[in-house]
Amino acid sequence: MRGSDGNDIINTIDGIPTTVNKKAYEDVLREQMGFNRVLISDFAAIREAVMHGYVRTIGIAEMALKAGCDIDMMAVTIQGILVNL
Repeated sequence: MRGSDGNDIINTIDGIPTTVNKKAYEDVLREQMGFNRVLISDFAAIREAVMHGYVRTIGIAEMALKAGCDIDMMAVTIQGILVNL
């Protein structure tokens, strides 16, 4: 974590990339640890969940948003997908 924002790292918890991991963002970070600041994806972390085969491109934006990711540092990843949601 840096400053007042939460910047995820490219990592997995229970085999799920942090950027799309509701357990990591909502259950642990927000509920258990009381973190109430903005969560920002690491650069290309959302896109890398696709590149590493965790999820298909069409589902990644929705998964990241539902997991609690507030800002996609590489906005083109979500921006291009949001029009289809």
